[in-house]
Amino acid sequence: MAKNYLILFLLFIFSISAPGQENPAIDKKIVIEKTGNKKVALGNIKRGDYNYKNRVYDEALSYYLKLYQHVTDHAPLNYKIGVSALYGTNPQKALAYLLTVTPETAQDYYYQLGKAYQEKRMYTKAMEAYNNFIAALPLSQKKKVASEVRQLISECKFAQTTVNDSLPVFIINLGPNVNSFYDDYAAVVLRNDSTLFFTSRRPEKDQQKGANPSAFKERIFYSSWPGDGKTTEAQALAKIYSIRNMSVAGIDNQNNALYYYKGKKKQGNIRMASFRNKSIANKKSLHGQINTKAYQETTISVSDSGVGYFISKRRNGIGGKDIWQIQRKKTNRYAKPQLLSKTINTAHDEEAVYVTPDGNTLYFSSNGHPGLGGYDIYRVEKDESGQWGKPINLGYPINSAADDLFYHPTADSMMSIFATKRQGGFGGLDLYLIKKDPRIPFTLKGSVTDTKTGKILPALVTLFNNVDQLPAGSAYVDTLEGRYHLDMEDGGDFYLQVDAPGYRSVTEPFICPKIRYDVIEKHFSLEKLLYPYTLSGTITNEQTGAPVQAEILFRPLNSDTVSYRVVSNAETGYYSITFEDKNNLQMEVIAPDYHVYQQNLMLRSEVASSGEKNIALRRSISTYTITGVVREEETLANLPAMVKIYLPDNQSPIATDTLSMDDGKYEINLDNTGPFLMEVTAEGHFFRNMALQFQPDTTLMVQNFELQKIKTGARIVIANILFNTGKATLKAESYAELNKLATLLHENPQVRIEVSGHTDNVGSAAVNKRLSRSRALSVRNYLVSQGISGDRVDFEGYGFDRPIAPNETAEGRAANRRVEIEVLE
Repeated sequence: MAKNYLILFLLFIFSISAPGQENPAIDKKIVIEKTGNKKVALGNIKRGDYNYKNRVYDEALSYYLKLYQHVTDHAPLNYKIGVSALYGTNPQKALAYLLTVTPETAQDYYYQLGKAYQEKRMYTKAMEAYNNFIAALPLSQKKKVASEVRQLISECKFAQTTVNDSLPVFIINLGPNVNSFYDDYAAVVLRNDSTLFFTSRRPEKDQQKGANPSAFKERIFYSSWPGDGKTTEAQALAKIYSIRNMSVAGIDNQNNALYYYKGKKKQGNIRMASFRNKSIANKKSLHGQINTKAYQETTISVSDSGVGYFISKRRNGIGGKDIWQIQRKKTNRYAKPQLLSKTINTAHDEEAVYVTPDGNTLYFSSNGHPGLGGYDIYRVEKDESGQWGKPINLGYPINSAADDLFYHPTADSMMSIFATKRQGGFGGLDLYLIKKDPRIPFTLKGSVTDTKTGKILPALVTLFNNVDQLPAGSAYVDTLEGRYHLDMEDGGDFYLQVDAPGYRSVTEPFICPKIRYDVIEKHFSLEKLLYPYTLSGTITNEQTGAPVQAEILFRPLNSDTVSYRVVSNAETGYYSITFEDKNNLQMEVIAPDYHVYQQNLMLRSEVASSGEKNIALRRSISTYTITGVVREEETLANLPAMVKIYLPDNQSPIATDTLSMDDGKYEINLDNTGPFLMEVTAEGHFFRNMALQFQPDTTLMVQNFELQKIKTGARIVIANILFNTGKATLKAESYAELNKLATLLHENPQVRIEVSGHTDNVGSAAVNKRLSRSRALSVRNYLVSQGISGDRVDFEGYGFDRPIAPNETAEGRAANRRVEIEVLE
């Protein structure tokens, strides 16, 4: 999300403001003339402008894009499309439209263009646009915005170097259990608890119309937090409820208490709720000089020693909202606050402060320090004398072109939580997990030559894991370049082995680097053997012919001492090993889940200097096979499809098979009976999902699929779309299927669909019509939140007018309660 400095992004007690964009009038005559339908054109202009004015940008964008299908060169329309995309859920699409607009269209054109460039990380172009924005302003207005625009330019300069030096972290959306289309932020976890508390602006009732993600009052929600980043479906915290705004303000681990804000838009107080056995024991107001009528305090954080830090826009501050320090006298009473220095506070705003339990580190957000844009997160630490040092930007990708706030470390030192709005989120601000990446990637490269001649050898360089004795990575010498190059994603306990046919192998310990992306050069000279014998071949599965990674050991006959060892390649099953002399050896092949293979090799009688030995291993455990064909529904022709098998609640497939046009048959082998989830996809066709489990005493399952082509008039039921009883609120279990539908629409950008809701015949027709339409709207809104343009998704509710099964049975009624997708064009 592009960030705003002209109208500040306010949290907790304020509605989150969008930019003060201009509103150039769309020429109705031009649009009507090119559209050819006056009623439709005026309706789309009216609805688009209404939502644009109310900052419901995704809805506005959907109506404007309907006009754009007919009118592609009208500057006011393109400006509004660009701004709606920029401040909605499609910021990456804004630049393309704004580049077709002339500066005369809107006075803030260059400002919005700069934001769009900044969103695309085109910082030089962004700075040029911001400078043009300032240059075009009348002198009377330059003074008002010069400071803010200079800050934007400063962000671009800072970002040019920072984004190229990314931190070793993963940024992971916490998912639909806690995130919604609306703003979700200010998450905290009590140190002695396993509960996540956060603030959300989701409405109490289902919305019939599109809404601004920041339009509704704040409420406090909670979810389980087992410590691994997984959550359960969030619930409203009923024991702390008010018709006013209620938001998480911080935590007090020493007293096992949650601070929360209760108040109106511009008036309210911070309170605390103490917990005992995961239940609220009592609620208290904070006393002393922290809650006042003249000023508003928002976030607060208290160290174990009782020193607290809070945000306030008090008199005698440095500017905007500042961080103040305060000493706790009693559990809920505080002394006179002191303003932190200009090293930390700026003339702009500081927000969302957090102090570590030991009191030595502060985390906070600011839009006044050097950053990547808008609110960035900073860390500041105390020096040996107890004085605060200089704030340090946490860097990319924690900070971004979006507002980044409410940094909160968890009990696991590898994980923290924060709030931001990013591409692929659920709508407004979302809660994200920052997970440190402990890996130390490095590169190993060098050459392998003949000891006497210096000739480049076609050698294989392998790093073996000392723990399981399996290859962690390998690379062949490129004989043209004369070097090998091995990229490793992480260090470990390795040893290194160099092999070349006809040469003595080299094995030596390997010490991994301590610096990320370090480059290690190692060169080897191998000794040519006088009477070598090279044995090679493949190790495969006896039943399927698939390659098997196996450990191959060679011992002298009647000896337990291993003389040679090699591991077959996991992808090809190939192995090759050179013996120094033609001695008789015992060969043993070992692979997990396979029977051990043994054979004596009588090499002394061999005349040749090389030989081939291919071995098929028999599995030692049962194999469960699912097979079938995938065809097109209409023509019954084979489809080039993809079949994937998943474990329940796992987003990564455990098995995959790709089908060609010539061979429409798939076959996947599994090592247990399930249950599994199966997904079948083919380009230009609706996907199919099903649950499967092998029955007792059954190892083969045949399942054929006929996929429906995506074309006008095609209609399909989307399974596993679940709602709360009697409501249009989507359950978290629905998001997996809807994400697949969103992916399908992304892959077929020309397709427009209608989402339709259907019910059984229980209840009145009018109630069922309203409920089914609301549910269809919920699905449509979710697809829009995943980056699907609203103009591509119509919605309607048909109640029980279109049954697909008799309503006389429970099974029939369940089938009729469904969500359908119909292709409109």
